[in-house]
Amino acid sequence: QNGLRGSHSHTPRSNFFKDLKASTSRGYGATICATMGPAGSQYYIGALGDSVAQIVEIGSVRNNAIVLRSPQASKEHRRLIFISTFPNLGADGTDPNWESHTVHYFDGVGLTNSEYYRIEGVLARMVAEIALDLGLDFCVLGKRPSWQSGERRFFQNCIGTLDWQYLPSENQASSYQTVTDSDLIITTDSTLGRSEEHTS
Repeated sequence: QNGLRGSHSHTPRSNFFKDLKASTSRGYGATICATMGPAGSQYYIGALGDSVAQIVEIGSVRNNAIVLRSPQASKEHRRLIFISTFPNLGADGTDPNWESHTVHYFDGVGLTNSEYYRIEGVLARMVAEIALDLGLDFCVLGKRPSWQSGERRFFQNCIGTLDWQYLPSENQASSYQTVTDSDLIITTDSTLGRSEEHTS
């Protein structure tokens, strides 16, 4: 398991779960399935059934391979951090098909990028308001590097005049190194925000 799995796909006809079940019906299986944790294990047991001999929960190989040099945690200075999953839209950060082309499907129901990522903007605004009420700093931990302007612009439009800070992801490890033990994390589906994924 190298990421979160559900009914999401880029085609209305199938998804990862259905593809796995179809493979097992044709006689394919797995000797060992290494998962991120209990939720992942149940997902793959449901998809592979008796065709998987052993499930081993190892956490995220990618996450655990990153050597962390995290900033010193501060009990006096806590932050609310929203982890973005914004797509790669290149340097200018624009997509002419953002609101018009269906590119995501959940159990066959189609969504445009605008519809799919709308929840990110809604949550970011809500968390920014909560941070203001609690007197905490609010940050959006970006998925994209600083030279891709679309992610910052998207969240600025959603958060408006509320105080916030954008923390771009400059390399694979930078997001992990930015977060401290004292930060409070909010995410929709980032593996960084799921506690079961970190075993080391």
